[in-house]
Amino acid sequence: MVKSGLSKNTVAELRDLCKGHGLAISGKKSVLIERLEKAGHVDNSMVGSAKSRLSDLKVEMGDDDDALILEDDTSVSSDDVIEADIVEGEVLEAEVIEADIVADDVMAAEVVEVEEKEPLEIDELAPIPTTKKLSAMKPPTIEKTRRKVSARKYSAKTSPSKMPIKRKIMATSIVFFLLAMTGWWYFTGTIEPFTPDPIRYGDSMHYSISDGLFTAEGEYVEKAIEAFDSDEDDICRITLAFSGTGDISVTNGGESQLAGQSNNDLLGVVNQRGSYGDNWLTVEKEFEQDYDDVTITRFKNNIIDSSKCNDGGASVFGNTLELKTTTWTELRSEDLLRSQIDYQVQLESSAYEGSITTFGLSGIFSSLGSLQSSISMAFAPVELQELIGDTLIEDGSSGSRMGWSWRVVSSEEKDGEMAWRIFMESEEIKKYCLGHAHITIWAQADSPWAAHQEVDIFISGDTNQDTCDTTSQLINDFIVPEGTLEMRMKMQRSSIERGEKAVVFGRDYPTRPRSSDLKPEPSELSDWGDEGTHLPDLSNRRLHTLEMAVDCVEYLEGASGAKAALSGEGYVWRAVDDREQQDTTEWNLSWVDSDGMSGWVRIAISGENASTENCTYLGAGAYEDGPSHDRNDIPESLTLAAMESRLLDSNRYPELTTGLEYLGTSSAMHDSVHYGHLITTAGSNFEQIAQWLDLDDGAGAATVDFRRTWDQEQWSNTFTLAADASDGRVVGWSFVRST
Repeated sequence: MVKSGLSKNTVAELRDLCKGHGLAISGKKSVLIERLEKAGHVDNSMVGSAKSRLSDLKVEMGDDDDALILEDDTSVSSDDVIEADIVEGEVLEAEVIEADIVADDVMAAEVVEVEEKEPLEIDELAPIPTTKKLSAMKPPTIEKTRRKVSARKYSAKTSPSKMPIKRKIMATSIVFFLLAMTGWWYFTGTIEPFTPDPIRYGDSMHYSISDGLFTAEGEYVEKAIEAFDSDEDDICRITLAFSGTGDISVTNGGESQLAGQSNNDLLGVVNQRGSYGDNWLTVEKEFEQDYDDVTITRFKNNIIDSSKCNDGGASVFGNTLELKTTTWTELRSEDLLRSQIDYQVQLESSAYEGSITTFGLSGIFSSLGSLQSSISMAFAPVELQELIGDTLIEDGSSGSRMGWSWRVVSSEEKDGEMAWRIFMESEEIKKYCLGHAHITIWAQADSPWAAHQEVDIFISGDTNQDTCDTTSQLINDFIVPEGTLEMRMKMQRSSIERGEKAVVFGRDYPTRPRSSDLKPEPSELSDWGDEGTHLPDLSNRRLHTLEMAVDCVEYLEGASGAKAALSGEGYVWRAVDDREQQDTTEWNLSWVDSDGMSGWVRIAISGENASTENCTYLGAGAYEDGPSHDRNDIPESLTLAAMESRLLDSNRYPELTTGLEYLGTSSAMHDSVHYGHLITTAGSNFEQIAQWLDLDDGAGAATVDFRRTWDQEQWSNTFTLAADASDGRVVGWSFVRST
């Protein structure tokens, strides 16, 4: 076999050659050589004489005349030399096996000479691979003999078929011994530094999940019970022990995804809609996890002391969980455009399934999204380039990216292979004194993902806050639930398949949406903050609008606080409707007045206009700790009618009006949909929290939300959606159903 001879080049030279061929330059030396060979690179160094090749071999061995000598236990004359067990006309390809050798060791062997009928041909000689390791060692002491190459014919005495069996066995045994003691040690005992290889379209990896443990206490338990609609109220701790398998892949999109593109240069991408409903070219990744052995243990409060949990709990075995997470990363910006989690849970006698869709988070949701991103990275094998970039992975290298700091600890054997061990720590969890989130990964050059990963996460609002600043302490107190959340798990690669075409971000395309095409025109926004009492509704799809609800307040017999606030400088900061009763709409209005007093009032509306007959008082109350009054922070926003029209546009969000018709049809929302809005300002009462929520000085946020519940066959269904009314983007939605 003819080798390319590229092994003589340095890594830097190989990368220059790759650049010349338009190839990727990441990876270790062997990967670069393979990449060049596949590209058909012609190596000029192959043009030379056999004599120069043999001379190179001698130089690599440390002496012009050094050679290995194989001794037989029977003396043999010079005429009885066994040349080699070679079929006539064949040529041996030599490989150098390198190892650390003690200076005093002496290795002796007999020269095995090859006689051929024809002279050696240049292109039959394989290049001799070299490394730095041999040149760094003290040359071994080797008994010398002169190498001979002749063209005489085989004699009967030296015929290959006449080689003694004993000698064959001995020679073979020595070769295998040397391989085991030197070559195997060298190739498995070291690992070269490398830069992470970019993912490729069509990449996939299968892995196992083991030693999984999830523990929730305090308010985290309450949230879990609420999520599964359980009526148990004496549970103080829940643990889940789990194991299973997982798959991670990069979708290789076909030509159908390139609508509007002039050529197939971007083949592999996937077309997907963003938060404004426009189409983008993206890189699609899928993460599937099948937990086929989940044990759930519930711990109840101690009967004598209800503040303590019992040490023993009741376990339920045989539960299952299937998760599929799909992410779409925009091709040019490399920003996360959209993600979706689909899940199926079999929990004792009940079944749950659903999906959660979120879009790139910013503004009021950005910090929450950053925190979520920090945690989500722990649930699947880490993508090396996403975390490390183009930094060389070697002893002592470190960095910070994706909300995680990382450092290379050492190279070591893991799962029978050499790998770089890298320690990761979540900066967000540490910054806000929420506990710790640690991940240890083992990286290898042949995989774009961690080959082995161990996760250790502990979240608690009760952690020591002495080293935290005031803002972090406030966030911990106001945002983080009381209690603890703990997770540990291991992931180990089982198999991997690599695609052909590398994913290259930063590329533009003619159909890419422009910012001016996405956001509403200034004329579409309503500036009601200075004098208005509520976010304008103006819908012609719903019979009883928010305007009619506010007009009803003055006709109510009660609700004196709401009357005073809305007739003065107060305004409605939260409103939700309920249209499930035929010909009647209930509105729940939350208000705040200029003195900072706030409360709520519930109204039932019938008929076509506000009047004493059509407006019915249902109840009212006050908030002890409501929002501050600040009209200057109220942003310009789309009307509720405009948001309604955008969401029911099947060209923007076909999922909402087709199939299960989560919200309705293109002409009207379902009557079972509850429509509401929320105005958030960066008032003085929540100044530091508002800073953490990324609200600029003098800026607020206006969001709209939708909620629908309905029954269908054996399923109970719930759909929720949130959107930003200040610019028309959808933040995300979720669909859950259970038996």
